Amino acid sequence: MADVYLTQEVAYMIQKATQYNPNLEVNGLLRAETRRDSDNNAYILVTDVVIPPQIVGAVHVDVEGKEFTAAWTSTKVPYRGLWHSHCSMGVTPSSVDTGQLADLSSDEGLDWMIGLVSNTKNEMYCWVVVNNPIQLSTKLDVGVLPVQVLELDGRIKEMMDGVKRAPPTIQGRHSARGNPLHPFDEDAKAATAAYAKSLVSSMQGLEDM
Repeated sequence: MADVYLTQEVAYMIQKATQYNPNLEVNGLLRAETRRDSDNNAYILVTDVVIPPQIVGAVHVDVEGKEFTAAWTSTKVPYRGLWHSHCSMGVTPSSVDTGQLADLSSDEGLDWMIGLVSNTKNEMYCWVVVNNPIQLSTKLDVGVLPVQVLELDGRIKEMMDGVKRAPPTIQGRHSARGNPLHPFDEDAKAATAAYAKSLVSSMQGLEDM
């Protein structure tokens, strides 16, 4: 099990952005949240990536530019991660990368924040900065989340728990709501038989005319 998962949509967007212009580093903001799997193991799920307008160099990203700052402050929900590409180079973050993440998480008063680096070879490196009680940083295993079957299973179970089987009936047709339309008890059977007999008799009388 990985420590950090990207949704398939996020992984696709990061891959396409990394390869869009492979000669430029590009920076993005990550929305992420903590989750637990069916075995109660905690992991971080990255649910979205936003790439604001920015001025970049071949190997430089300006996280203090006005466009980047505007994107960071434009949402009420705090971003929980920074992502940037390393073109075709390795994905190990530089001391500048780790320092930027540490400073930003501390300045924003966040208890944790992740960093993610990608390259054109589809490699990724992820790490987390934790600020409580002291600031620590460590590498995390990253993976792409498959279809969230467990969550879908939970939703299906919740909905299907409201579907109940109607009580069985001995005879008779039922409506979609499970209520008998024609109970066909003994009196009904006798009445039906008498009507059928009279109907046949009347038809025979017509044939004799």
